[in-house]
Amino acid sequence: MAIRGPGFVFRQSSLERFAARLRAWILACSGFTRRRGLSALAVIALAPLLISSARQYGSSSGIRPDLERTLGSVLQHADKAVFAVGITRSDGSGFRPIGSAFSFTTGHESGLATAAHVACALEEHMKRGFRAVARNAAGRELEIVNTRIPTMFRHALRISEHQYREDAIGLTRVTEALPADVAVLIVAGELGDALPIAPSEALSRGREVAVAAFPSEGGYEATAVRTTFGHIASTPSDRTVETSAFVTGGSSGGALLVREGVCGIIVGGRMINDDETRIPIGLNYAVRSEALEKLLVGDFDGRSWYDQWRQQLSERYLPAIGVAERIARLYTCDAAEMVLEYAVPESDLPHVKTITLNEGFEYWVSAAATDFGDADIVVYKGWDVVGADLAEDSFPLVHLADPGLVHITTDLSGEAVAGERIDVRVFRCPSDGPR
Repeated sequence: MAIRGPGFVFRQSSLERFAARLRAWILACSGFTRRRGLSALAVIALAPLLISSARQYGSSSGIRPDLERTLGSVLQHADKAVFAVGITRSDGSGFRPIGSAFSFTTGHESGLATAAHVACALEEHMKRGFRAVARNAAGRELEIVNTRIPTMFRHALRISEHQYREDAIGLTRVTEALPADVAVLIVAGELGDALPIAPSEALSRGREVAVAAFPSEGGYEATAVRTTFGHIASTPSDRTVETSAFVTGGSSGGALLVREGVCGIIVGGRMINDDETRIPIGLNYAVRSEALEKLLVGDFDGRSWYDQWRQQLSERYLPAIGVAERIARLYTCDAAEMVLEYAVPESDLPHVKTITLNEGFEYWVSAAATDFGDADIVVYKGWDVVGADLAEDSFPLVHLADPGLVHITTDLSGEAVAGERIDVRVFRCPSDGPR
């Protein structure tokens, strides 16, 4: 795959911009050389890119005048309306950036918007006693007291942690962009300057755009709004936007801007993962701002988006029970046979299944919720518990060695998505069979 420098411009000094970009590409080259055994020619091959970047960053202004004129009116508000969001200690010291956010207005509603994965990270730290705050370039700080996150994003986040694809070396974990990745942060205090939301018709391929955010990777510190420029590359669905404008770690939750206002919320991009840094390479992604407006009025839980995403996953990855089966077979014998399989709808939980365990065999009971929820198994013989897996995990497994009549109880510890189910598999092996 060819790697070329994206056409973006930073509002920084020419030397600072070029030094940061040079460091990033050197890290990328050294990473490739170490891991893949490439020769020094790999570095030489990137020399034209570095020279090109030097010329671009060496311009006197450092800003594309044509793009800045086009977007100038909305950019005037970015310094005060765009925030770095992160955590501090309880006394307010030690700010650690997590992402970006921006204050917005729709005419009748206003708030502080970000990506849902940023809001979830803030939530987790707040539960552990940290303060969540938003800071703008002018030094204004707002305390974040709550979040509004689509229900289906939370389910998708859990599922994404268990996506596996089977290949020649076994199961390989992979990740996918999550649906409904938009959230509103509830803050204490007045938001001040706000960015307008652009109408949906403002989105069209080739339109000039800017990203206003607080990147915190690749040599950047979340102390100033960084504005990068590009174009809308495509609108692959009624929910997402692809843009050539540069983003990096910390940009998630930032504003994708057109002349009329915010047209999207930055949620991710394509990067090379090096040992020491992530190198952006190519198109980046935003959630269209219509999702934000619907979330504000309570008309957005992301269900249709989630369903489409789940369908795409089913075409690419193993289902939950497929992963559970492979885990179970790691513990059973070579001659293990599946003697029972059944499914329990979410509406029938908790569920009890009675089976007879035969002499001369050992049994393993495996289960998985189709939404990768925290499934539990408890096995009773009479009133006695003879096996259980109540750990907080998605793939419970119970080993049974004594024959007789048993009752397999399955349930979910957390909230299930309506329409989901638990799949159960029972395997057996000869007690003296080879392992």
